[in-house]
Amino acid sequence: MDDTSAPVQNYARSININYPVALANEQVASRYGGILGVPVNFVIARDATIVAKHVGETDLSRLEQELVFQLNQAK
Repeated sequence: MDDTSAPVQNYARSININYPVALANEQVASRYGGILGVPVNFVIARDATIVAKHVGETDLSRLEQELVFQLNQAK
């Protein structure tokens, strides 16, 4: 939801994110049920369905578990 991608790219590099990160505008946000505040994280399956939504600070170990589970589902 940033105006430019630079802050997101810098943050992703600083914490070594090694997976795709999407940016959203208001139109995209409304398609995901609205985003009333940030941070918000979605785990999206390969078939484009939302399998988890986390509003606020997210426990990274929980997010990692969800991502690993989704990656294993696709095999």
